[in-house]
Amino acid sequence: MVQNAPIPVMRPSPPWTTGVEARLREVWASRQFSNFGPQALKLESEFAKKLGVAPERIVSATSATLALQGAIAVSRAKRWLLPSWTFAGTAHAALASGLSLRFGDVERSTWLAQHDGPLRDGEGVILVLPFGAGLGNFDWGDRDEVVVDAAASLGSNLPNLSTLPRNTSMVFSLHATKVFGIGEGALAVFGDAERAERFRSWANFGFNNQRIANIGGSNAKMQETTAGILRLQLDQWDSIMSSWILARNLMDSMADSISLSTFEPLRAQVSPYFIGIFPSKLDRNLAEERLQAHGISS
Repeated sequence: MVQNAPIPVMRPSPPWTTGVEARLREVWASRQFSNFGPQALKLESEFAKKLGVAPERIVSATSATLALQGAIAVSRAKRWLLPSWTFAGTAHAALASGLSLRFGDVERSTWLAQHDGPLRDGEGVILVLPFGAGLGNFDWGDRDEVVVDAAASLGSNLPNLSTLPRNTSMVFSLHATKVFGIGEGALAVFGDAERAERFRSWANFGFNNQRIANIGGSNAKMQETTAGILRLQLDQWDSIMSSWILARNLMDSMADSISLSTFEPLRAQVSPYFIGIFPSKLDRNLAEERLQAHGISS
């Protein structure tokens, strides 16, 4: 990777808005800075409308890794099948849950986990959507315990989340490097409102309306300042998505003009990633050298 290249692999640039100071004053006036305060609850409600789910089925969190850990922790599965090829955060979340893990292979064309075969007794599946890819449907229904790591897929072609199976949860990252994000944060969407409430308790030390930890938990609550600024960005959803669509179309046109194969699941998706697939290691290395010569990291 080129150090200090004019064009880095990623340079987060969340859109600025003149409403930040007023929103921060609103938070300071409320005297509540965490613990699912008014900004976090409003953010959840506004995202619920955007994603087509009931507000009680969506919970904000401080990071996608913690949100994944919590979604695993509040499930009924005692062991988990997860892809052996994925970002380290997914595996860290599963390990931190303290449950048994089993690794499986991924499909060559989609890079999705292979889990069509029978699961072991009491086993759940962690399905990772690679690099912001979409998901065709929820064809497993209520049959399996499933956690979908959709970290970079908030802008992708997703199925109707109102049909999210009862035993399924889906986690989106709001990290600054994602299509829609700022700093650090996450959203967890659940197929069952009761499980969402259990996750909310898990994210607040296991507390549930009283200062007694009824379940094991962690501290995964989104800060009010983060939630407040994210709400301002949510107001710019259409323009943010349009800019990413424009970038995707330009990159796809470039790839087509030089007959470069790309990771097909990202075509026509809103994703922060562009992945070229080369016929050989030699071709890939040559492409990296030419990019480096022009100050472009890869």
